[in-house]
Amino acid sequence: MSTVADQVVVLDPDPPENLRDAVVRAAAVCPAQALRVV
Repeated sequence: MSTVADQVVVLDPDPPENLRDAVVRAAAVCPAQALRVV
C-alpha cells in the first residue's frame, strides 16, 4: 500500500474528483494530514 505522502504526489496532476477521494481516504487514516492536503 502506498503512503499518504505518495498519494499526495500522485494527486497533483489528478482531477478534482480523485483529489476529493484521496482526501477522504487520508481523513479516515489521519485527519491532521488531510487538513494539510486541503
